Amino acid sequence: MSDKTSPDPFIDAEVESTVAPLRAMGFSPALLLEVERTLRLALTSHPAGQYLVQQLRPRHVEESGPTATGDLDHLDGAEAEAGRGR
Repeated sequence: MSDKTSPDPFIDAEVESTVAPLRAMGFSPALLLEVERTLRLALTSHPAGQYLVQQLRPRHVEESGPTATGDLDHLDGAEAEAGRGR
């Protein structure tokens, strides 16, 4: 990818996955650059493109360990106290 308008690795990957097959088919570098620019512009500035990126972007979930929910009475004394934050 030679024309980056944003430092977004997700968009970079989407553009590359679109352009790679075209590159393999032997399209000209000028055409590939234009496809990259157009796709990048659409994904970053057009409402439909922004919506697609929002829907497709992987959600980051911080893994902080298990969380207690509901009734803790089924746990032994130490576990229940720890789960209640005491």
